[in-house]
Amino acid sequence: MNLIDISAQISNKKKLAGLGILALLTLTGGSIFLLFFTYSVSGKVTDIASKEPIQGVKVDIAGISRNTDAQGNYKIAGLRLYQRKDLEVSVPSQYEEMAKIHFDYKSRNIQKNLEIVPTLEEIVNREKIALKNGQYDYLWDLMHPDDKAYWGSKEDYKTILGERRKVGMELNIYRIKSMTLGKNIRKLNAWKSKVTNKEYKEVMEVPIESVYITEGNETPETTLDYYQMVDGFYHYFTSTKKDELKKLLEDYRKLKETVNPN
Repeated sequence: MNLIDISAQISNKKKLAGLGILALLTLTGGSIFLLFFTYSVSGKVTDIASKEPIQGVKVDIAGISRNTDAQGNYKIAGLRLYQRKDLEVSVPSQYEEMAKIHFDYKSRNIQKNLEIVPTLEEIVNREKIALKNGQYDYLWDLMHPDDKAYWGSKEDYKTILGERRKVGMELNIYRIKSMTLGKNIRKLNAWKSKVTNKEYKEVMEVPIESVYITEGNETPETTLDYYQMVDGFYHYFTSTKKDELKKLLEDYRKLKETVNPN
């Protein structure tokens, strides 16, 4: 073997060694990338009806779980490449269950705000509590949009319903002791409002078991209320006709002026 052949062999060995080192560095770099390159998912969870943040909602990705804080915020950090899974949300019992949320993970820091939907039963309970307490601004927010148009404005609604409440207390003939959800809730394919005379599809009919205090006596009553899913959550239809109520209140004011002219 001459010197030229020996030199060529040495050169080839150096090239192979260089390629081996390059491959090792590539593998090592890839391993470091896999070990240290991570993703995070964060956001805020709010109630779609009240727009308020919800504390204690459990969110989970690839077995890594977090609960929302008092401001409704959550953050799942340190997700590896192999942990780029769907987001799962475990909501409280008064909310509708949520499907898994898929991400494409094109960004390392994903921002995802979530709105959770109260169940029909939860909306009914909120509405009845607000009605019992005279929280008419809260009732307005839960009202069906068509009925809002019928009543005109939140201020008009608050004024008229507030006056009705005041008259009832003055005469001691109208006070709500309790209002609870009845049985046999059903979905109606078609329903017509007695207040606006408009027709609707897929309306929920909800029995309400109420107890009123009338002249010092308890009076039980069962009524049917109606709700429809609009803008992501259930809204209630009003059962009081505005013009009839305004006339009754006007008659009462005139009667008071007649009895007490001064």
